Amino acid sequence: RDVGLRGPYFHNGRFATLEDVVEFYNRGGDFDAPNINHNLIRPLNLTAQQKSDLVAFLRGALTDSRVAAGTAPFDRPMLYSESNRVPQTFGTGTPGGGGNVPQVTAIEPPIVGNPNFTVGVSNSLGGADAVLVIDSHDPGTGAAPASASFNRSAIHLSGSGAGQGFGSVSLQIPNTASIVGLTFYGRWYVVDSNAASGVAASPAFKFTIFNQNTGGTLAIDDPSIFIRQQYLDFLNREPEPGPDGVYGTSDDPMNFYLNILNGCAASDAECIRYARGALSGNFFRSPEFQRKGSYVANLTNITIGQRARTAAELDDATKVERPHYSEFIADLASISTANDDAALTDALKDQLAVAWLQRTEIQQKFPSSLTNQEFVQKLESTAGVSLANESTLIANLNSGSQSRAQVLRAVAESAEVSNKFYKPNFVMMEYFGYLRRDPEDCHNAANWAGADPNQCGYIFHNNRFNLSADADFIENIIVRGFIESPEYRARF
Repeated sequence: RDVGLRGPYFHNGRFATLEDVVEFYNRGGDFDAPNINHNLIRPLNLTAQQKSDLVAFLRGALTDSRVAAGTAPFDRPMLYSESNRVPQTFGTGTPGGGGNVPQVTAIEPPIVGNPNFTVGVSNSLGGADAVLVIDSHDPGTGAAPASASFNRSAIHLSGSGAGQGFGSVSLQIPNTASIVGLTFYGRWYVVDSNAASGVAASPAFKFTIFNQNTGGTLAIDDPSIFIRQQYLDFLNREPEPGPDGVYGTSDDPMNFYLNILNGCAASDAECIRYARGALSGNFFRSPEFQRKGSYVANLTNITIGQRARTAAELDDATKVERPHYSEFIADLASISTANDDAALTDALKDQLAVAWLQRTEIQQKFPSSLTNQEFVQKLESTAGVSLANESTLIANLNSGSQSRAQVLRAVAESAEVSNKFYKPNFVMMEYFGYLRRDPEDCHNAANWAGADPNQCGYIFHNNRFNLSADADFIENIIVRGFIESPEYRARF
């Protein structure tokens, strides 16, 4: 029974499918020997229909649906080897002597606290020196990096000759929750005079640290994974290591957030919900997000327009369903840097402002024929604000001390624009960060609950700010509505 679930077939796994097995027997096997009874093992001369019917019987009638679905009484835990937790090898390496590319072996569970996470190398130059580098990004081919944020280990390989070298390193994965959910990448580098630049590199491998205590729950319910997801969804980057440059030590910023979430008793569900909402909301409020995410959003707000925030604004022809999630994420990525390099981000923001004014859509709205005064005042009218420094910006354009791209950035980052669009940007980012999609188009009555446009999601959440003067409380309620929603949790 259940033969259809048990491939590959035969003692050596020679055949992958039941069709292959039936075809083998239909032709009477593939070899002869004195002990074969040709009255039993001989060509069967089955028709195509007969072979199809036989396979259908083996795969269908003999398969217990409970076994196929893994339901009781045939349910069982997933094996580690069947999970996505096994380190994965990808990419290509660079060959050494004899054209041999070093091969990496990494199959140990990357579970937090594992004292023996072993990574091996083979098919390399015997007797050579080798270095294992594991970092928060693929260290690439070429020379071995001089440092790494997870591990850098040097060994001398066993064996002799091209392709005969082998060795391994056994690592201690730090026993700290701050690294749970983080993904690391590694390669072996083998000193080999026959390789390009004198170093043969293995293909890359990657692994994600997991915690055995998350079994039976969604990954996002694990505090470390939840915190990491806020970095990814709002800051568009991985968490940074602490000042020592190494992950898994006590100075990791992740520990700051873990202490917040772990401040609630495990039995206090409401405290946990509130803490998760507050922590997530702080990523939107963070200076880093305001420098990047709000800047990108406000470029649209001041040059293209904004979504309708109220039912009354649906009649305003200037309201548009922008920015879209896809365009926002692409622009955010263009100014995002590893570990929030402030100087580099600042330069990238300048570049985005220049590129923004070169886009066809923007050139149609802000043609070069506009005077400097018209340019500044059109930014104000599109945003619906009056700038205290309007005359200064115009004068700077006239004198050449500022370019239009620089003025565009100055307006996008002005207090007037930031204050006006803080709340709608907050709601928009709930959709972009948590649900990874556009808000509902409230111009479309199909997105209303009943016949009330106030029950359209984007307008509904904006209206929540009218319920209380305590903005932090309202933001927490909005955040919790998103992170506790089935749509968000379905991502994990």
